[in-house]
Amino acid sequence: MSGSLGISVLASGSGTNLQAMIDQLHLPSEVGVRVATVIGSRPGIGALERASRYDIPTHVHPPDDDGGQWLRQTLEASGAGLVVLAGWLKLISADVVRAFRG
Repeated sequence: MSGSLGISVLASGSGTNLQAMIDQLHLPSEVGVRVATVIGSRPGIGALERASRYDIPTHVHPPDDDGGQWLRQTLEASGAGLVVLAGWLKLISADVVRAFRG
């Protein structure tokens, strides 16, 4: 869908919050919003599996990204206009929060 708002979803668990978003946003409609990417806090979580079923790009947050550089770069590269914390259980650096303020 061109001209749509992309959402990056950060998740840590089974992905039930993500699934609710997918169910609403991946239906043919005029909503103009889509899940652009999903970032999981660790490999093998349900949220990543759910995203993969819908061909939504996925990434795994590396455990050594304490300063948030990887997270910020990955979010910027996704082109998403909105970042959603859907059960995210990790701290997010102030640098990342500033980069996606608003």
